[in-house]
Amino acid sequence: AIFQEELDVALQPFRDKGRSVNAIGLPLIEQEIYTTLIQDVKRFVPTALAVLLLVLCVTFRHAPRPILFMLFNQLMGIALLPALFQITGLKLNIFTVLLVPLLTGVHLAMLAHLGTAFQRASQQGQKVAEALQTMWREVFRASGFAALTTGIGLLALLASEVSQLREFGVLGAAGITMLFGLTFGPGLAWLPVLFEKQNGKAPSKPQATWGADWADRMKANYKPLMLITLLALGIIVVGISQVRTDVRASEFLNVNSPTRKMIEEMDRGFGGINLVQVEIDSGKTNGVVEPVLLEHLFKVHQRAEALDGVTAVYSYAQLIAAINEIYEGGKSEAFRLPENLWIRGAFIAAINSQKEQLPFLAALYDPHFRTTQLTLRTRDMPSEAYLKLLRKAEALAREGAPDGVKVSADSGIRSILEADRRIVRSQRKSVLWSVGLIGLVLAVLWRSVALAVLALAVNLLPVGLIIALQGFAGVPLNSVTIMVAAIAVGIAVDDTIHFITHWRDEMMEGASASEAARRAMVVKGRPIVATTAILVGMMGVFWVSSFPPVVHFGLLLAVGLVGALVSALVLLPAWLGRRASK
Repeated sequence: AIFQEELDVALQPFRDKGRSVNAIGLPLIEQEIYTTLIQDVKRFVPTALAVLLLVLCVTFRHAPRPILFMLFNQLMGIALLPALFQITGLKLNIFTVLLVPLLTGVHLAMLAHLGTAFQRASQQGQKVAEALQTMWREVFRASGFAALTTGIGLLALLASEVSQLREFGVLGAAGITMLFGLTFGPGLAWLPVLFEKQNGKAPSKPQATWGADWADRMKANYKPLMLITLLALGIIVVGISQVRTDVRASEFLNVNSPTRKMIEEMDRGFGGINLVQVEIDSGKTNGVVEPVLLEHLFKVHQRAEALDGVTAVYSYAQLIAAINEIYEGGKSEAFRLPENLWIRGAFIAAINSQKEQLPFLAALYDPHFRTTQLTLRTRDMPSEAYLKLLRKAEALAREGAPDGVKVSADSGIRSILEADRRIVRSQRKSVLWSVGLIGLVLAVLWRSVALAVLALAVNLLPVGLIIALQGFAGVPLNSVTIMVAAIAVGIAVDDTIHFITHWRDEMMEGASASEAARRAMVVKGRPIVATTAILVGMMGVFWVSSFPPVVHFGLLLAVGLVGALVSALVLLPAWLGRRASK
C-alpha cells in the first residue's frame, strides 16, 4: 500500500501535464486484489443480512418466533467464524471469503429444518419440553447425516492438486462441524426462552394438504417425468462437452480493474505480457558461448519467431546479432552472428563486462554461462494454446541440438499453464471422492444400497446441470468454479436425506410406500423449499463481488440448488411412491 502511494506521488506530476501514465507490477496487483477483497467483504455483510431477513420473513411470515430463533443462532455462528480462522491458521483470501456466505446459508438451512419441526410440534399443542423431544427425533439424525455429507463434499477438495482448494475444504468442513455443534447444543437454549408462553396452547388448524396432492400427481406422471429426465441427461452431456478450462489472470479480474485494463493495453499495443521460457543447458561451464551451441541457439531463435502467436523472441544469440548489426553500420543483413570468432569473442567480453549495469542479462544466461534461456513473448491466450506453443518451441530447440545439450521448459510459466490439466484432474477426483463417500454414508444411514443410489442419482442430475451450464454459458473451469460440483453434491443431497429419512420412518411404522411419500411431502415439503430459498438467497450475495469467478461460483451453485430442489420434489415422490413395501 505504501509502495502504491509513493508511486502515485511520483507519477502525479506527469499526469498533471495531461500525460497518460499507468503502472503494473506484482506488488500493485496484490494490493488491488487485497483492497477489492476487503470491499467485497464489506458488501457481503449488509447484502447477506438483507437477503437473510427477506427470505426468513417470506418463509416464516406468520411466525416471528422462529425468525428470532434463527437470527440469534446466526449471530452466534457469525461471532465464532473469526475463531475458526484463528484455530485453523488460515487467512482471509479470495477462496476462503467464499465460505462466509456459504457457511451462513448452510447454517440457516439446518436451522430451518429444526425450527419448522419445533413449530409444527408446538402447533399441535405440545408443551416446549415435549416439542423439543419431537423435534429432536424428527430432525437430529437426518441433520447430522446432512452435515456429514456437506462436510464430505468439502473435504473431497483435499483430493485437489491446488493448495488453495484443499485449504478451502478443510476450513469449510471445520465450519460445518462447529455450526452443527452450535445448533444442536447451545443454540437450542433459545427455543424454551422464545416459546415458553406457548405451553398448553390449543392445537392450531391442520396443515395444508398441498404436499400430499403434489406427491400423488408426481406418482401419476411417473413415465412422462422419466422421459423428461432422459432428455435432460442428453442436454447435460452436450453441455459438458462444451466446458473449457482457462487460467488466464485477466479472467479473475473485473473489466474495470486497473490491472486488467493494463494487461489488455499491453496486449494490444506491446505484443502481450506473457513470457514462455525454454531452458537450454550446455552441460558445462562457458558452454553457452561455444560456437556450435551459439549458432544452434540463433537458428532456433529465427524459427521460433515464425511460430503462430509469438510476438517477440529474446535470446543471448539475438543480443550478439544486434551488436553485430550496429558494428556493421545498421545494415539489416548484418543481423547475424559474426563469422569472425575474434570479433564474436570481443562482443561476448563487452557484454560480460557490463552485466552489473545490465540486470536483464540474468534473464538470458546464468553467471557461469552453462544455461541460456529462449524466451517467447505472446499475447493473452487460453492455457491450452500456451502449452501447445511451448511444446513446439521445445521441439525446435531439441531438433539439431549439439551432443550433451538438454532442453527443458518445465520451470517457470509451464507450472502455471499446467493448471488447466490439474483443474480437470481435481474436478474428477473431488467429485468421485464426494460421490463415493456420500453414497457409503447414506447406505449406512438407511441400511439400503438402493436408497443411497437413488439419492445420489437424484442429486447428480442438478450437478450435471451445473457443469453443462458452464459449457453453454462459456464460464471457464478455474480454481474457483472448479469447487462448485463437489460442494453442490454435498449440499444438494441434504434435502434428499431429510425426505428419504422421513419416508423410511413412515414405512417402518407400517405406512405403504405411496402413503409414506405423501406424509413425507406434507412434513418435509415446506422446510425443503425454505432451505433452498435460503441457500439460493445466500448464493446471491456472491453476485455483488468484484471478482468474476466468485460471481460465477454463486450463480452456478444457485442454479444447482434450484435444480436439486426440483429434482427432489419431482423425482423422489414419483419414484418412492411406486416402491414396493417391505
